[in-house]
Amino acid sequence: MMTNKIETLTREQIKSKMLFDTKENIKMFESICKEILNEMCKWEYDNQEEYWHTDCGNAYVFLNGYSPLEEDYVFCLYCGKQIEEIKSE
Repeated sequence: MMTNKIETLTREQIKSKMLFDTKENIKMFESICKEILNEMCKWEYDNQEEYWHTDCGNAYVFLNGYSPLEEDYVFCLYCGKQIEEIKSE
């Protein structure tokens, strides 16, 4: 049965295969997209090292000294989640 197959699909399988062959798969994919868009990746500025640490374990430097949002970055380049800026004082 198709419904059993759909119920056993994991989030990763749907993202990797992008299955759009049934209404159930489309709804599941839309749900995953909404979930991903609501997730945030915190970018915290390190004043001493002068770069941005990301929640997903990466680092990024803006050579002009601007912030991600000042540079119109909305989504993390590494994990795809929305960026939430955290500036250290």
